[in-house]
Amino acid sequence: MISKMTVPSVLAPDHKADHYSKSKPDIDIGSIFRLYGDAYIEKNSAKLTLQHRKVIRALSLCRTGELGSCEYECQSCHLYHMTMASCGNRHCPQCQGHKMKEWVQRQEAKRLPIEYFLMTFTIPSELRQLFMRLQGDAYRLMLKVSSEVIKEMMGRDKNLGVDLTGFTSLLHTWGQQLQFHPHVHVLLAGGGLDKFGVWKAFPKGFGLQVHKASALWRGKLLAGLEALVGRAQLPRNIFSKEFVVHCQSAGSGVNTIKYLSRYVFRVAIDNRRIISCKDGQVKFWYKDREKGDISRVLTLSADEFIRRFLLHVLPSGFVKVRHYGFLHPNSTQDLTMLRVKILKFAEALADLIPDDINDGLPPLPMKPPQCRCCGCDMVLVTVRRFAPFNKTG
Repeated sequence: MISKMTVPSVLAPDHKADHYSKSKPDIDIGSIFRLYGDAYIEKNSAKLTLQHRKVIRALSLCRTGELGSCEYECQSCHLYHMTMASCGNRHCPQCQGHKMKEWVQRQEAKRLPIEYFLMTFTIPSELRQLFMRLQGDAYRLMLKVSSEVIKEMMGRDKNLGVDLTGFTSLLHTWGQQLQFHPHVHVLLAGGGLDKFGVWKAFPKGFGLQVHKASALWRGKLLAGLEALVGRAQLPRNIFSKEFVVHCQSAGSGVNTIKYLSRYVFRVAIDNRRIISCKDGQVKFWYKDREKGDISRVLTLSADEFIRRFLLHVLPSGFVKVRHYGFLHPNSTQDLTMLRVKILKFAEALADLIPDDINDGLPPLPMKPPQCRCCGCDMVLVTVRRFAPFNKTG
């Protein structure tokens, strides 16, 4: 059973929802699961998968002390401080901060001195129920087909005519209100290598012809779905629906990498967006995209909040971020020499270009925790760790 805790009361929200995102939350995902997780499992036992149960249990125990603890001693005032162990589950919004920073650092080291493009591959709402049922198979198909569309479009002579390009794809399944909305984001390098190994860049203002890419995306995705479940299982008139592919310049790619990192290591909702949880109701703020990103407050029953959150739990072992072309981990393309080709730099001077990719990145500096009383560094004294479940999720 999940141990419950007392949650402090929270003032009722006013119309300025942004106020709540700037202060430390009084409630978090773990607290909601501790309060209502047992009841939700009991009501929906037949519908929940093992993966759902593991996520509920992990987030419920995160930083409660039941998974262990670490004890630190201040080097100045010699006071002792205790921190509770995290669950480490990839769906937990409290456990992924350091991983996000490391991922951003690795992706920035791979950037080339070119223009990047952010692409988004979406599906019609009529397919969402089918994708919800297929889960991993549908997600893998989306990533596979979107990569094929990019490669085919980039390889056409009327477009750029390149044999090798590089891009990173990321599966994203939620909207601001936690609704199920699967789509794929792609950070695409604005160029590639032709069959002679010559770098060809996008002309200024150039982008993939999205109407042609959209038609290709629809045809390939529906063909893949038909092979998975048969034409009879597809929604009626789905072949006449619009499958939107969006493409826009991302400049150097720096800001887009940071933007995408939030989806790599966070799931559905950040704790800072949660306003309150009491009397079986959860309130959180969201941005209304249709009204110019106006902040609004949404109230859901605890059961509905948990149901929506669990929609975005990924199948065990599923990889939602994938690299293609010269960004693939097994690519033989040397990124330093690729920079030489892009800059039209003399190969004899290639050693002057930092080779962060081949030599490996230094780890991010780990700043020791600070004492709450005097602000001095603390040292680790003891570690107690318990592992009642597979933490990876």
